[in-house]
This record gives sequence, structure tokens and C-alpha cells, in this order.
Amino acid sequence: MKPENENLLIERIKDGDHESYGRLIDHYTNLIYNLCYRMLGNSSDAEDAASMTFFNGYKNIKQFRGDCEFSSWLYRIGINTCKTILKKQKSESKNTLALKTEEDKEHADIDFLENLEDTTENVEKKVVAREEMASLQRALKELPEQYLTVILLYDVEGKSYTEIAKITRATLGTVKSRINRGRKILREFIYNSGNK
Repeated sequence: MKPENENLLIERIKDGDHESYGRLIDHYTNLIYNLCYRMLGNSSDAEDAASMTFFNGYKNIKQFRGDCEFSSWLYRIGINTCKTILKKQKSESKNTLALKTEEDKEHADIDFLENLEDTTENVEKKVVAREEMASLQRALKELPEQYLTVILLYDVEGKSYTEIAKITRATLGTVKSRINRGRKILREFIYNSGNK
């Protein structure tokens, strides 16, 4: 849901009103952070990507013509920001990435253990849920960007085919095809990793 008087806020921002942009950021922070987190897989990178998204949004606000929803326009910036970060990460050495992954895992394990309740049933449920989430996260990391973007927008964010087409600047047919192909790749990866 967009904030009340969003169009008026956007016009004020274009005239240099920083406070109005702060109101828009407040409204879209969780949405953009969640998108970035799902694309990048960790909170530190997601926070950086969300900040860059809002910075680039402000810097380029005059390019927003209103031919799509502001949230779709901001999503596009967020997706492009995450793609840039993913490309940079792929070009880094494997040692750096492995260290970062281990560090994230260590923090996640500490958080997980701190939140466990003492009942065996709850522990089992949480362990299974954690394993399923980890398996899905690994599968998402293996998914090519073109499929990852549409899967996250459709299955996680609940965007329509039309909205995704506007955000990704792809045809409806391409969006549907990528969603179907992306789901198939995810199923195969999860099935194959479960049978190892």
C-alpha cells in the first residue's frame, strides 16, 4: 500500500524537499530491505543495498515519470543495486567469500541457539525449519539472477505478472517463463541436494 499523498510527496522531493523523501523512506524501508535480504542472503549486505537503493532513488527522483507505481520504480533500483553487489561478490576471492559465509553462519547459529526453547518438540521443529530455510537459501544462491528476481517478486513479495514486467522491463511472456523455469531449477536443486 502506498503512503497517503505519495504523488504530492514525490513532487515536493523533486523540488528539493528532503523531509518528504524521509517520509517515503520510512514507508518503504521494510519492503526494500526484505527484497535486498532475499536477493543477497545476509543482513549486512541487505542494509547496505537498501541504503544505496534509497540514495540512488533520491539522486534520480527527477527521472521518475509516474508511468508506473513509485514502489515498482524503487524495486527496480533495489534489484539493480543487488545485482551489482552480487557481481562484485562473484569477482572477489573465494577465501573472502568463505570467511564471510562462516562468519554469517556463526552469528546465525548463536542467534538460533539463544532463541531455542527447552522443549524437545520445539527444538525439533526449529531445527527442521532451520534446515529447510538453509536448503532454500542455498538453492536461491544457485539460481541465476534473471530467475531469482522474478521468483522473489512473485512468490515472496506477491507482485503480479504485470507489476514484475514493469519492474524488470520484460514482457509478460518472459516473466511467466522465467518464473516457471526458476521454480523448476529450485525444485531440482533442492531435490538433488536432499538425495546426496
